[in-house]
Amino acid sequence: MRKILFFVLLLVIAKAGTSQPLMNDTAGFFITVVNDKQQFAAGATVELISVENKSLVKTAITDSKGLAVFTNITAGEHYFSISSAGFQPQTTPVYIFPLAPNADKKQTIILLPELGNMQGVTVVGTRPFVQHVQGKVLINVDAAVTNAGTTVLEVLEKSPGVMVDKNGTISLQAKTGVLVMIDGKPTYLSGAELTNLLSSMSSSQVDQIELMANPPAKYDASGNAGIINIKTKKNRQKGFNGTLAVSAGQGRYPKNNNSLLLNYRNGKFNTFLTYSMNWNKNFTDLYALRRYYNTTAQLIAVLDQPTIFGSRSLNNTLKTGVDYYASDKTTIGISLTGVTVSRTGYANASATWKDATGNIDSAIGTNSTSANSFKNGTINLNLKHVISKTQEFSLDMDWLNYKIRSEQFFNNKLLSPGGYTETSRGDIPSSIHILSAKADHTLLFGNTNKLESGWKSSHINTDNLAAYQLYDGTQWNADLDKSNHFLYRENIHAVYSSFETKQERITLQAGLRYEYTGYKASQLGNSARKDSTFSRNYQGLFPSGYISYQVDSSNAFTF
Repeated sequence: MRKILFFVLLLVIAKAGTSQPLMNDTAGFFITVVNDKQQFAAGATVELISVENKSLVKTAITDSKGLAVFTNITAGEHYFSISSAGFQPQTTPVYIFPLAPNADKKQTIILLPELGNMQGVTVVGTRPFVQHVQGKVLINVDAAVTNAGTTVLEVLEKSPGVMVDKNGTISLQAKTGVLVMIDGKPTYLSGAELTNLLSSMSSSQVDQIELMANPPAKYDASGNAGIINIKTKKNRQKGFNGTLAVSAGQGRYPKNNNSLLLNYRNGKFNTFLTYSMNWNKNFTDLYALRRYYNTTAQLIAVLDQPTIFGSRSLNNTLKTGVDYYASDKTTIGISLTGVTVSRTGYANASATWKDATGNIDSAIGTNSTSANSFKNGTINLNLKHVISKTQEFSLDMDWLNYKIRSEQFFNNKLLSPGGYTETSRGDIPSSIHILSAKADHTLLFGNTNKLESGWKSSHINTDNLAAYQLYDGTQWNADLDKSNHFLYRENIHAVYSSFETKQERITLQAGLRYEYTGYKASQLGNSARKDSTFSRNYQGLFPSGYISYQVDSSNAFTF
């Protein structure tokens, strides 16, 4: 068995050695970290820091070759801070991004061992911002001072391996379709709705963020591209205690982020309340000037495109509940969560074509407005029972209700005598109702073995309406080609089992999940389109697992 595991480990190391990013990537900056013996420092933390406000922009962890890669670095002055357990922290010179085309985009950092007198040392336990544990990366939110006054979305943007694009799509290690969960429960949202939810949550409400690129069988198969689990704070200290945080910022416009955490435990009851309020106003001024030349390098045309975007948002999040300790082994709880997000926006843009002498050929003006609202209510019932020292059972039931509405207005106008005007608007409400229940059982046997098994069922009912209209100069008329009404019902049933064992420095985990899915969808028609209905039932097995070798307290190889 040891020979087999050692052979697998060699394959993992070889695989890691062939998966390095291309060093000629012109869009990235590469930091290689080695120790004083010129050995690659795997697992070192590399932070990108903004010189302007000393804030953390992005974090990366060096791989087995000591390499950390940063891409899509925002313009401005930045430097890198490198740290690793047992070594003195190092910083790089300041770089001005974007770098010149011929600038060196690679740097090697040498870490030196920590020096000091061990006599009279006092050890204080603190959690680092980034931790590696078996099968996941942990982000300890409170460990970074720069997270104070931020939202959960802003913390994710700084987390290693996480990217959030301009459309709100979240990717983990370059894979999209990531499943985002809160306290182990799916949000069932994506795109703009998910972005609105995460931007409404204050980071002061969150204890940890788990990043799982290869989730175990316990989690939904829809998260096979990766899972981000946001674990909120829950205080169980006896008596009454609480925390109030108020923060404000000023750019071109002000912003405000506040949170309140209260907890009271007495006897067999524990009550808690968490509230956060986030208000901000954003502004973007974008200008594009395009020049066009013929084959003899003579200027023939110019396109002038100024654009202004603005938005204002107000977010409120409230979570409260009660835990009842029926006995030393049994806890029953109920929690209620409510989220409201209100966001308005506007955009004004123009495109002006000019000839080589600056005379206007044609021009188009565009303006738009939007109003979006997001409301979520959740009820959770939970039970946890410790059967024995080696067995534990838990039961969760959730009811979630989402109400989402978007109102849009667009106006395009040809800016010339007798020019045309195109005006349209859209009303896009949607509702999502979800009922889910799950049960999990954990069994410990031997000294290092764990078997987890469970079941989950969920029912989802979605109603999406998109009503678009065109203005003909006198009245609004329905735009039947764009309008639609979509109804969707889905049932998912799943069972799973996962086994984990640890032998000295080697940890092995393997799991299998079975899911059955059945759905029915209806596309309601109108006078221009016919109704359509489709349904499907399917099932599948989803295996997962990993093998990990712990080199030392800071480094591990995992396949």
